[in-house]
Amino acid sequence: MGRKHDKKEEASIILEILNRIPLSKRFVSVDDILNSLASADIDVSRRSLQRYLKQMYDCGKYGLVRDDRGNAYGYRRERTDSITDNIHLKPNECLLLRIAQEHMKYQIPGTVLKSLGFLFDAASEMLKEKGSNAKENQWLNKVCVISSSIPQMPSKVLPRIFDVVSEALYSEKKLRIEYTNMNGKTTSAVISPLALVQQDVRLYLICQFDHFDNVVHLALHRFKKAEVTSFDAHRPEKFDLQSYIHDRHFNYSNGEWVHWILEFKSDVTAKNLEETPFNTSQKLLKKEDGTWRLEVDIQDSRMLDGWVCDFTSGSEAAWPAENAEHNTDYLFPVQEHNYMASERESGLARNELLLQYIQELGYDVDFKTSLAKLEKNSDGRITGIIAQSTEDDHFIRYNANQGVLLACGGFPGNPYMMEQLDPLGTSVTTACSYSPADKGYGIRAAVWAGANLDKEAAPMLFDRGIVAPGVDAGYVDSDSAFGGKAFPGKIRQYNPGTQPFLKVNRNGERFANESCPYNDIVYAAAHQPGRVYAQICDANILEDAKRFHTIGCSAQTRNGGEKYIQGKMDEAIEAGALFKCDTLDELADKMGFTGVAKDTFLATVERYNELYDKQNDEDFGKPAYRLSAIRTAPFYGCWLGASLLTTEQGIAINEKGQALDTNNQPMEGLYITGDMSGSFFANNYPCLMAGVAMGRTLTYAMKAVKQMAGLENA
Repeated sequence: MGRKHDKKEEASIILEILNRIPLSKRFVSVDDILNSLASADIDVSRRSLQRYLKQMYDCGKYGLVRDDRGNAYGYRRERTDSITDNIHLKPNECLLLRIAQEHMKYQIPGTVLKSLGFLFDAASEMLKEKGSNAKENQWLNKVCVISSSIPQMPSKVLPRIFDVVSEALYSEKKLRIEYTNMNGKTTSAVISPLALVQQDVRLYLICQFDHFDNVVHLALHRFKKAEVTSFDAHRPEKFDLQSYIHDRHFNYSNGEWVHWILEFKSDVTAKNLEETPFNTSQKLLKKEDGTWRLEVDIQDSRMLDGWVCDFTSGSEAAWPAENAEHNTDYLFPVQEHNYMASERESGLARNELLLQYIQELGYDVDFKTSLAKLEKNSDGRITGIIAQSTEDDHFIRYNANQGVLLACGGFPGNPYMMEQLDPLGTSVTTACSYSPADKGYGIRAAVWAGANLDKEAAPMLFDRGIVAPGVDAGYVDSDSAFGGKAFPGKIRQYNPGTQPFLKVNRNGERFANESCPYNDIVYAAAHQPGRVYAQICDANILEDAKRFHTIGCSAQTRNGGEKYIQGKMDEAIEAGALFKCDTLDELADKMGFTGVAKDTFLATVERYNELYDKQNDEDFGKPAYRLSAIRTAPFYGCWLGASLLTTEQGIAINEKGQALDTNNQPMEGLYITGDMSGSFFANNYPCLMAGVAMGRTLTYAMKAVKQMAGLENA
């Protein structure tokens, strides 16, 4: 209940009410007026407002017209001679309000927009009275905003939906919704709204579903119902709107910078680039053969991919091989497709959709079960599996008439198998990256059933296992880890470790060409003290990384830019694994070099600077563009070993994805895919062929399923 107002307050409130009733043919409801007053912090109860409106209507002094057609009254005004008819807006203010009304309707909460309706109406009326020839009205016909993309009609967002959604977002309350996805499936749910994003003609709500940790975005035109609840919305602590957009959720930039080189033929495209360059780093050169060469530092994005197609006539775009005399002829595609294997971000929504599809076909998926053994009949055919519940340890038998497809991963989380099957890889590893939960149980079950295991190891080793000084590569005792052993590194991957900076052993000596692939440098370290090595660079780390132009996932360092590199370095410094010093002498001490080793280290750095000045690596043959000076403080140093991503030594398979037995004969009813499938890798992962492992995994998984379903010839 609102408080009682004195006469002076009542007069002021009546004027505020009048300001919110338009001089037009449009009626406003009591709710609209009430919300508008509330947004201006004017304390009036609904009952008091209804009383004021009745008094104003009954007295006949204010030109009020009441809509009596519904249960709830609406009001508008007709012009009188009263001074209250005028909201004092200047012509330029009217113009501003008209533009704001047209272009910002989805950037303002619905209730707030309605509360300002009297101003928009007043502005429209005043501009109308000035006549069509007025410069303010003429201006609206002189400016326009268009998109560089193909024009599309805007998706139809129901006004009531937008009002409810924006109100929940504005008041930080949860929403109860009904939402229909692209496939026509309608879902009822409770969500926490986080942000609204308008992308061209589409409007999206970024939100989080109750009981889920991932953040998703939903197209507002697919909302069927929406209701504001009384529950406070949950906002994830680390959610940031710009970060979400930069993660390419809307096909824009992921925040990573690339040094972009493109050759093309079109003179029109060149003219366009001359007139509207990407940024000040752009260099555009016409070559002797009449083609054009573009070079620019730019944020990577899917829009950039589209630009290539739109402005370079597609196939005429050529990607020159920089430093071709040193590199291979392998090309990395302009566009890459990522299945999103993890359940982060859109991965979870993808998995939910797949589960839904499977269930709609009449099948089911059992979670929280682990493979215990394979079952086979007297003929040796695999007929099913025995699984064990991870909740109460009871066993479950699954019969498989068509066959069993195993995709259980490798064995990077199993120290017993690592030491027996890959002693070299184990000896040089300092950290386990992304698959510590893979214990190799699927491989063991297949071997028990008679399958043939690859005889050669195939670890995927990255040169990013950062550790503290004095720590050796290989396992250390751990009471909490599986098998009582774990690798010593606390950081899964220190990506800047892949960059070809100077690397030395514990004696302070350089021992390899640092420009070699990921696993080559860590295998070279197998012959060095402690099987680890130090990496040294100076304050020019970002500029050097751009010039090095490494490929594959190591490109994250240069593409991520200063913010990414600094974040990785800060994490390592905090962990006591990276050292930042003002002098090389201090750095040597922090890194643990003493006596002769310290003298050798300082001499090695001096020699490395000489080679940089010569632009010729006389000692190890590293390409000149991969050399770097170490002269500018601060100086950085760390110790590195291998970071074990996964293992790819697995069960031998044929071209159909069937497991092979110890005689290399197909095992009936057993198919293998993923990291536990063999016959493809040996000793290392070919890092110059990015995506070959995932591509093979998906291809053979589909082949196996088709075989079991009888969709391919046996």
